[in-house]
Amino acid sequence: MHTPKYFQPSALELKQFILQQGFGMLVSNTDNGLTSTALPFVWDDTGLHMHIARANPHWNHLDNAKVLFNVMGPHYYISPTLYQDGGVPTWNYQAAEITGRTTVFTDTKQLEQLVNKHAAIYEKKYGTGWQPDYNPKMLTAIIGIHLHIESIAGQFKLSQNRTDDDQASVKSWLEKQGAGDLARTMKGQN
Repeated sequence: MHTPKYFQPSALELKQFILQQGFGMLVSNTDNGLTSTALPFVWDDTGLHMHIARANPHWNHLDNAKVLFNVMGPHYYISPTLYQDGGVPTWNYQAAEITGRTTVFTDTKQLEQLVNKHAAIYEKKYGTGWQPDYNPKMLTAIIGIHLHIESIAGQFKLSQNRTDDDQASVKSWLEKQGAGDLARTMKGQN
């Protein structure tokens, strides 16, 4: 990922962003060329853990595969009319890419731990308090994936290369457009 220095987040900012998103796009090469699947994930010290539907043939190509995992955050078009001195149309966004090798697993205990860990993370965020209560046979419909991380890169393009006045103009406009998440993210950059 090409990242100009003023758009490069710190390692801590990048990790927090990835954890906050919890969802991304797994891309790998298969017999049919490049294939992608959108997947939720859990990140721990050993890498990313996710699951894919057994019915999705993508998993058949993921054991010891070199992969790219993309994580996207809020994004929005930025008009040059927002800048005092003009410019060109652009886009503000947050993005990360993770590369590594994947292994697949079908052990139902591991799958149960993964599903339950995922539920615990997101149930806590929404305060519903659901406790895992499902037929264990449902776990046979998924395949676990472990992504062993080799590299992480990211870019937070949030008008950092613009003047304070230009940034304020962009933030205000984003809020008016209903892109408050991105505007708040920009505010956190200053």
